[in-house]
Amino acid sequence: MKTTLKDIAEATGYSIPTVSRVLNNGDKFYSDDTARIILEAAHKMNYKPNIMARGLKTGKSYSIAMLVPQLDDFYDSIFRTIQHRLNENGYSLAIFSSDYDEKIERLHLKSIKERNYDGVIVVTGFLEKKLNENPEKVFGNTPVIMLERKYRRNENIASVSFNVKKALKEVVIYLVALGHRRIAFIAAPERFDTISQRREGYLEGLIENGITPDESLIIFDEAFEKTDYSVLYNFMSKIFERTDYTAIVSSSDFAAFASLRIAQQRGIRIPQDVSLEGFDDIVY
Repeated sequence: MKTTLKDIAEATGYSIPTVSRVLNNGDKFYSDDTARIILEAAHKMNYKPNIMARGLKTGKSYSIAMLVPQLDDFYDSIFRTIQHRLNENGYSLAIFSSDYDEKIERLHLKSIKERNYDGVIVVTGFLEKKLNENPEKVFGNTPVIMLERKYRRNENIASVSFNVKKALKEVVIYLVALGHRRIAFIAAPERFDTISQRREGYLEGLIENGITPDESLIIFDEAFEKTDYSVLYNFMSKIFERTDYTAIVSSSDFAAFASLRIAQQRGIRIPQDVSLEGFDDIVY
């Protein structure tokens, strides 16, 4: 039988309202000793809160939605970390992957708005540019956190971003210090701010070292949007047919992994013949 508030009240001798306030972290009209006794009893009796009933009472769903462009090792690590922290605080996390399809993303957004989540986490940004420009219009007053992009125009929208521009600039400076002048930059199409910032960092690193950027060495391709090893392998195989660069700055660790394999098969030494840089710190 499922343990109820009444069961805990009878076991501890406290009223049901007091038990409810303690377990739901409500108004503190009780002592620390009372809280300790009730919490210990709830643990021993394996009490599980009724989320639906709790939601009806508080007007909250105790669930957060997370929108990602695809599911892979990189996004999975973010999902697991967020899920763990939310679970610790009595929340669940629902993940929605668009697989880089704007139509699927619109369906997900419609579903998220209809299900009354307490908050939304958007990783890297929306696929549609107009949504990235006005994210507050998507979810109304629902709190939103944008990961991997900066947004400061609305206090209801928080943002967490990594300085990828600086990181790519430092990579280029490092490669130039090694003697490289022909450095290729390869990335996914510039749908998201994070890709544009990486390109800007790459360009700044070259220009500040007196190197004129060569547009032929700046390559964007949809192959980098998907973590499909065979697709990236085939794409990078074509890149390795070129001989007009001495280093490759890749916005994808997966592409770097494929490149290492290709180099090994062709007898190309890394980094003696070609220097190779990946991005995202994926364990593979």
